[in-house]
Amino acid sequence: MFCHGELAERKPAPAHLTTFYLMISIGGAFGAFLVGILAPLLLPGYFELELAIVAVAALATWLLMDFTSGRLRWCAVGFGCVVTTLA
Repeated sequence: MFCHGELAERKPAPAHLTTFYLMISIGGAFGAFLVGILAPLLLPGYFELELAIVAVAALATWLLMDFTSGRLRWCAVGFGCVVTTLA
């Protein structure tokens, strides 16, 4: 839900929507290729979900950083919690 919300918030002006949605679909196809073809060949086990969760936690931490308030601390705590639960 976080990723979908950020995508909707960062949607460009109507003149650029075609390119925006084209890039979204290309990203989905590339992600499916990575998980369906490359991951089974390169990884010895099922690590795609764990890697994706850590990547989204890192992305959320980076996007939600606010250096003027204590929000950065809570983002770091959330990222740490996600990483430690996967370990």
